[in-house]
Amino acid sequence: MRASALLVEWHGKQPLYSVSFQPGSDRVATGGSEVGGGGAVKIWRVTERSTSTSDDDDSCANIEFLSDLQGHNRCVNVVRFSPDGKLLASAGDDGMVMLWHLDETSSADAPKPSGNLESLGSAEFNKEKWKT
Repeated sequence: MRASALLVEWHGKQPLYSVSFQPGSDRVATGGSEVGGGGAVKIWRVTERSTSTSDDDDSCANIEFLSDLQGHNRCVNVVRFSPDGKLLASAGDDGMVMLWHLDETSSADAPKPSGNLESLGSAEFNKEKWKT
């Protein structure tokens, strides 16, 4: 088994304080700060990269932005999926604990962002919709 570090600017070079892997899924939630001091909860898909890729990138994973969960107005210190993976809890310096669930009844048809992952973070690029 090959291991390598994922070097990703998950929150636009802002601090990342918490990561949670959704049980039975390829989703990852991250919690931290946004530029300007707001809170950030983001959902990502991390999948194993095919060994047949011939580019010079030695990363062993593909990372896809799925959603920016907006609701915290200060830094998010912790994100955790429930054991069954149906709920995501987030808590931050704003004193709020939020429970999120994936809204599977609506799809978020988002435009494809140009550039790198640093350009992501706006709700306009959401591929999934999460509700409190």
